[in-house]
Amino acid sequence: MKTLEEIQSEFCHSIIYEKTGGHDFISSDNALDRLAIYKNTIFDTLRKALQITFPGIWVLVGNECANNLAFAFCKIIANLPSSGCLDDWGNEFPDFISRQESLKKLPYLNDYGDYEWLKHLSYSSAQAAPLGIEVMNTISDDQVERMSFIFHPSVYMMQSEYALDEIAALIESPESVVLNSVSKKTFCVIVRSDSIVVSYWVAEDLWDFIAHLLKGLSLSVVYEAMMEHYPQFDLSKALHFIFQKRMITSFRFYDD
Repeated sequence: MKTLEEIQSEFCHSIIYEKTGGHDFISSDNALDRLAIYKNTIFDTLRKALQITFPGIWVLVGNECANNLAFAFCKIIANLPSSGCLDDWGNEFPDFISRQESLKKLPYLNDYGDYEWLKHLSYSSAQAAPLGIEVMNTISDDQVERMSFIFHPSVYMMQSEYALDEIAALIESPESVVLNSVSKKTFCVIVRSDSIVVSYWVAEDLWDFIAHLLKGLSLSVVYEAMMEHYPQFDLSKALHFIFQKRMITSFRFYDD
């Protein structure tokens, strides 16, 4: 008599590798038909998981095309989930899309998919209590120069050569937004506020400022770098932004 582990292994191989014989673990005269039901259910569940994570892709290419892409992606064994948590799965889907010849005319799909994946990660990130800007009033001038910020776990960043901000707006309001060109540098900071993920499309200098802080550099070091590349950079305004958008959870000080 086969063990449960052996039965599970045979079932897995029959679903993934499309094994055509030896289905005695299925108690039915129509083993292949029964197996097809399980297979369709499994792959449709995976398709739905991708659609939940990448809703914009379904809008941009249409349901039929996106569904076909999802099924094709899942047919590749290396792309299948490695755990039972589908929240951890799907990050390779945008790259898979970018390799499809039929979609070369939509070069921004890869970046938009990456953007949606970061939003997914932000939503799934750990909870943390953000600090208010008033905490800066408790820091001495000497400490300010030596301080570095600890960001909320939900903060993610990306930049693109495509107008992802306008594409996102078009997806949300297709009747009110006109996309004139997809070529435009965009800089995005993503953060979860309460239970809502918010995308902030910011100027390059502000994006660069936050990117430097995320590396754990001290405020004085970051400010010097900013003034070198962006002489008109407004530090006060940038600090208000990161606190107002609930991005900071703590800070530490570098020793002299």
